[in-house]
Amino acid sequence: MEDHDYRIITINDTTMKCFRDGRIHTLFTYKDGREKWNERKVKSNTKGYIQIHIGKKSYQLHRLIMMAFVGESHQEVDHINRNKTDNRFENLRYVSSYENNWNKECVDNAKGYSFFKNKWVSYININGKQKHLGRFEKEEDARQAYLDARAYRS
Repeated sequence: MEDHDYRIITINDTTMKCFRDGRIHTLFTYKDGREKWNERKVKSNTKGYIQIHIGKKSYQLHRLIMMAFVGESHQEVDHINRNKTDNRFENLRYVSSYENNWNKECVDNAKGYSFFKNKWVSYININGKQKHLGRFEKEEDARQAYLDARAYRS
């Protein structure tokens, strides 16, 4: 593989090779000084993102790939094709929270609610003014708050 196909990063004394195709290898050093690159075992977290453990901390693979090829950022990492397990560099980009929410698939086109700052926010327009209905953990609860408000208004 050519040099430009991967970048090497070190986190918590762990040296890793991050590949453009979304794979990651870890450098293992034997007691006699020999070195070997091993492919990392990965698993999905509860939200469907691929993560790896380094020491006692978990890292999302897409963040490590972006860190290796672009550098660290406070912005969110967006999967352009919406596939949380497709961590190819060309499928990733840094975006604001607002921009990342535009690329989410939501049930029912999300009329009356949206995802903002890790919560679902529900709202309704009355006489040209937006009325806030609440913040919710679950998308279904935000949607129901909107539907209830719409039914009450009718």
